[in-house]
Amino acid sequence: MRKNEKLIIIVVLLFQLVTVLGLIAYRYDIAIFFNRTSANLAYETKHEFALKIWSFSVRNFVYRDYLKHREIDSNLLELGDTNDPKETYKVALNVYNYAKKKGIHLDLSYLGFVKTAYEEPIDFERIIEEDDSFIEGFKYIDKGKKGKEIYEKETLQYLLNKKLGEDVIEIKLIDTVDPKVETIYEGSISKEEAISTINTSISAKEEIFILEEDTDKNALQAAITNTKVTELNLLEDAVLSEDLLNIGTARFLYETCSYYIEIDLFYYPTDQKYKLSNVEDIINNKCNSVPIAAKPVELATCIDCYLFYIDKEHSLRADYVPEVVSLADLGSDHSLEKNAFPDFKEMHNAANADGVGFYITSAYRSYETQINTFESWVQSNLGAAGGNRAQAEYLANQVSARPGFSEHQLGTTLDITGGGCSSFDRACSSNTAVWNWLRLNAHNYGFVLSYPEGKDQETGYVSEPWHYRWIGKDLALQYKAQEGALTLNKWLEDRF
Repeated sequence: MRKNEKLIIIVVLLFQLVTVLGLIAYRYDIAIFFNRTSANLAYETKHEFALKIWSFSVRNFVYRDYLKHREIDSNLLELGDTNDPKETYKVALNVYNYAKKKGIHLDLSYLGFVKTAYEEPIDFERIIEEDDSFIEGFKYIDKGKKGKEIYEKETLQYLLNKKLGEDVIEIKLIDTVDPKVETIYEGSISKEEAISTINTSISAKEEIFILEEDTDKNALQAAITNTKVTELNLLEDAVLSEDLLNIGTARFLYETCSYYIEIDLFYYPTDQKYKLSNVEDIINNKCNSVPIAAKPVELATCIDCYLFYIDKEHSLRADYVPEVVSLADLGSDHSLEKNAFPDFKEMHNAANADGVGFYITSAYRSYETQINTFESWVQSNLGAAGGNRAQAEYLANQVSARPGFSEHQLGTTLDITGGGCSSFDRACSSNTAVWNWLRLNAHNYGFVLSYPEGKDQETGYVSEPWHYRWIGKDLALQYKAQEGALTLNKWLEDRF
């Protein structure tokens, strides 16, 4: 230990001795003066051992009297400038006081001041306003944002029995971020009025479309000739993003081609204007295009749907899967709904007995299988449609059902052909013989023709003399008696 260090320790010890003597003699002015002086000396010299001497010296047998009569603030947590050594050691004294009461060992090698920031949230207000250009029954939200108060907390940290403890010295507010009000805008015009406004803009070739930098404006103007929006599908609660609001989709109809595409619909609250996106899709007439249905699609809720009137307006659920049995014993790698199987087997044997052998080219098809089936028809029609996918889908849907709209998903439907013929060859004599036999006999076994000749407009599909659906013997006989009056699905819909 160097001489100057020894001198500091000796001085601190002497000052502390005077402090104790002052306390004993009830000369608190002397005790406080020498105590503070020794504290300052320990602080200014940054001498750890001197600090320990000072700290331990105040833990003497008369320290209670000292605390009781001393002139400094009795609440040691309410401190001022902690850079003041005297204030610093007030905190140190508080720590030692706490340790002494608890009988806890204090490690003086770890003692320091730490500043940390923390936040307290401020909730935002919600208000409702009317937008006289937006659609009644719907709303959009300009989201609010919580504010916050930012505080700085200063603490003295120390080790007590090898565990970190701390005393709060000061907490002060250093910044405030105001909350943003949340505004809910409710519409007041009808959906028809909104559609009329949009179509007026399309007809006037106003800037209703959201354009990209490379958009061919001439091609767009040509594409929107004889087009209009016929329906809006709006989100329940749209959320404003900057100054743009995606509120759902619009059904964009090509009147001369009888098909439509779904395009994104936007709204600009600042200008109270509607905007349409997907410009490239409009120009190319593709993506999400579907044939126009006379009515909105109705989704089946039945558990056993063998009598469901499935067509282009009535759809099965994607997860509808009937219980089927294999037709392997009858020479086919297809499957049929289990209740239809006994009647089919009887019909198969009867046809063979009459010398009319037939083959099954398709029976049960799952929703997933129908996706691939329909897509193959779309691809085969792309050439005839000039590469226009929407038109290719429209053509494909005259001969093939979209996923969910196929009778084959019921498991009760068969495509039947004669030996030596391709599936749909109407000129093949073997096919003709089989289809004639089915037309005269299939109803006796519970099977009826779904898509007869001359009913294309009603069914939405071209005639298919090979396509038979099982509805049970009793119902098949009843349907056969009026076959020319109603199509199968219309007859089922009226009855069930």
